[in-house]
Amino acid sequence: MTKQEELTPMIGKEASDNFSPTLRAKLIEVTSNGCVWEITPNDWSDKGNDQVGTRKIVPLWLSSNMFFGK
Repeated sequence: MTKQEELTPMIGKEASDNFSPTLRAKLIEVTSNGCVWEITPNDWSDKGNDQVGTRKIVPLWLSSNMFFGK
């Protein structure tokens, strides 16, 4: 199974994101070039919440690591 196939069922789910200002993001789209993630609210404080809704592109390998640790 490819990374793209592995990640497609995860669309709409949140994961930990060490590169997000809130440390959380939701998978929006999976393409052959990478994944689109949207920053979601910080569960522990207001830090970074001013950037909620901002989208970014993350490589497939890193997106897979965010969900599956591999």
